[in-house]
Amino acid sequence: MAPEVISQHGYDNKADIWSLGITAIELAETRPPHTELGHPLKALMKIPLAPSPTLKEPEKWSDEFKNFLKLCLSKDPSRRGSAAQLLEVPFDCPFVTINPKYTLSDELPNPTGPIHEELR
Repeated sequence: MAPEVISQHGYDNKADIWSLGITAIELAETRPPHTELGHPLKALMKIPLAPSPTLKEPEKWSDEFKNFLKLCLSKDPSRRGSAAQLLEVPFDCPFVTINPKYTLSDELPNPTGPIHEELR
């Protein structure tokens, strides 16, 4: 949950951007930030007061991915990236490209049309 939502300062699409950053960390590290605290409510109370979460082992990750997280996890919502800005951040998503021989179009039954052609 975004710091401004926890602090009851409102909810908008910037809170969703925060959640995207947290989800990216969870995908990268297999655990969300602050799990070491033991209880989800402890983590919830820490979010507004602590610095923005970061990767535990940042050296394992590309500068582009770290920049993406930085844009998502700015504590100040007005400085947080927009969805359009995040789409412009160039990085290979390791969660999607695990097997480069496998594509989404492999799962589509009899794909036809322009969108399916783009997937191939």
